[in-house]
Amino acid sequence: MSPTISSLARLTLRQLRQIASDLGVPLYSRKSKESLVDEVAVRQEKRGGDLKAIEAELNVPTISTTETRVVFLPRDPQWAYVFWEISDSDRERAQREGANRLCLRLADVTGMQDGSAHPHTLQEVPVDSHSTEWYLPVPLCDRDYRVELGYRISNSWMSLAFSSIARVPALHPSEQILDQFVPFSLDASPAPAPNAPAATSQAPAPANETSDSGLHERLYQSATVHFRRRRVGSEEFQEAFHDSSAS
Repeated sequence: MSPTISSLARLTLRQLRQIASDLGVPLYSRKSKESLVDEVAVRQEKRGGDLKAIEAELNVPTISTTETRVVFLPRDPQWAYVFWEISDSDRERAQREGANRLCLRLADVTGMQDGSAHPHTLQEVPVDSHSTEWYLPVPLCDRDYRVELGYRISNSWMSLAFSSIARVPALHPSEQILDQFVPFSLDASPAPAPNAPAATSQAPAPANETSDSGLHERLYQSATVHFRRRRVGSEEFQEAFHDSSAS
């Protein structure tokens, strides 16, 4: 793989489309990443330009791939999003060993503490060697999964990186209810405390209950009379007219 193609392969699909648009590649939005890498490399050689100069014109940031890593992000109960970066040293090592296919391995690790996976749950998905992201179908929801990135070399496997363990959400709402609600009624009298002694008779009414009712009436009358004395303008005129008519 030439340095130009290797540099282009590290770019995202959106960045490649921007460069292809600048170089005049026809139908670039419908092409795969591998096709864009090849056509951009050919047109760049004909144009005689440098990839770094084109990226500087487009303000495209270069991707640093000093370390190989893979990230597993569940999207919904049926699909998960995976993206990765492969260092130049790992790519060169894979080429030396004759790697011919980049793959993602999805393993069910629910309840496993020693880093192992459940038997017969490993799924190996071949992906585009020039791609840096992929959508994986999830076999079962509400389970813990881990993704391994690596190369298939004939009948052997070359591991590159493992993702963190992530749980795929359940398809239906959880049946577990943590909140406990106590029914109550505003009409019913409050229940006595558990350790409170039972009342033998009803408590007598306070002695000043009747006097309080009279006090409330006097306060109301004084407030309304004072309000009537402060009428002004047309209110006072209408009240005087009403009193004269009544007499």
